[in-house]
Amino acid sequence: MLSASPEINLLWAANEGGTVGLVTAVKASGNRVAVFGTDISEQIAGFVLAEDDILQATTGQDPVGTVQAAYQMAKNAIAGQANDPIEQLVPGVTYSRADTATVEAYLAGLGG
Repeated sequence: MLSASPEINLLWAANEGGTVGLVTAVKASGNRVAVFGTDISEQIAGFVLAEDDILQATTGQDPVGTVQAAYQMAKNAIAGQANDPIEQLVPGVTYSRADTATVEAYLAGLGG
């Protein structure tokens, strides 16, 4: 795709594997293409912080927010209270070159 369409200057992937694949392909091609992704992992966080400036940003789930919402809903159910609405929207987290502190906090959290 990058060879056949050198005018491409931005790519987005919908999951971890796609994000890793796009960053790897752009790096191998030598082209200047900004990559955006979905999902976070130690490898992807490293790509966001890498000096090659390929992966610009990615999004990830908010595990703390998810657990807090689930815990509150469980407490409500045990107490006989309704969970209304039954669904909770937990916004994701953006990890980007513009906010490396968020990326570094994610990596620090992996260490325990």
